[in-house]
Amino acid sequence: MADPMTQAYDMTRAMQEEALKNTQRWNNWVDAFVVNPADPPMGMTPKDVVWKRGKIQLYRYQAQTAQRHPIPYFIVPWLGISRPYVLDMLPGHSMIEFLVQHGYDVYMLDWGVIAEEDKHLGCAEIVYTIMPRAIDRILETSNAPAITLNEYGSGKAIYLGTMSHQFFYYDLVVWLRQLSGIHPLLKVPDMVEVSMRQNETNKIYFLLNHQNSPVRISFFKPMHDFLTGKTFTGNYDLPPHGVLVLDEPIV
Repeated sequence: MADPMTQAYDMTRAMQEEALKNTQRWNNWVDAFVVNPADPPMGMTPKDVVWKRGKIQLYRYQAQTAQRHPIPYFIVPWLGISRPYVLDMLPGHSMIEFLVQHGYDVYMLDWGVIAEEDKHLGCAEIVYTIMPRAIDRILETSNAPAITLNEYGSGKAIYLGTMSHQFFYYDLVVWLRQLSGIHPLLKVPDMVEVSMRQNETNKIYFLLNHQNSPVRISFFKPMHDFLTGKTFTGNYDLPPHGVLVLDEPIV
């Protein structure tokens, strides 16, 4: 039978050693996280700078899959508030890492540290200069299309990532109208806006000339001027920024 004094001695010694280990663990924790905290691993996903403007940088994160999605993923943190590493905090817990590992072509705009010299950076410069140039660089680097169309249920979502001339937008409206099965209310020249209201018995058309010059509109059937009460046919000259209101009965 073991000596009770020996057992008590061994137990006391084991408790002292465990207490010493716990104290050492606590000292190590305080030193690592309170006295000399180490910076956590942030922004670890590999990336390249593909565009710069002053302190502003555009990152493209390096691919981690054999193939990338054809449409780039563009992330813009809040100006002056969010830092880019917020979405790339820790390996295994990073949104950026997750997207890249799932084949997305990820870009992020880093505004840099906002300081006194940035006080003149306004919304107009950001929206009309910085963002379009960053998007142009993304499209150029990724060789992605500037317009995409995705179907959702019975509808379609169209993304247009470019800035073009006015004639392009004319053609775009025609294409969208044809795609949606929307037909013109009246055949009128460009820069003439047409809208229509109706009740149980009548349709009323509002024609607005947005040009600084008169525009001629041709009507191939008698039309009734709602404002003057006159009926006319053939050509009608709508003055600059003029309005014509027509009405017709519903048959």
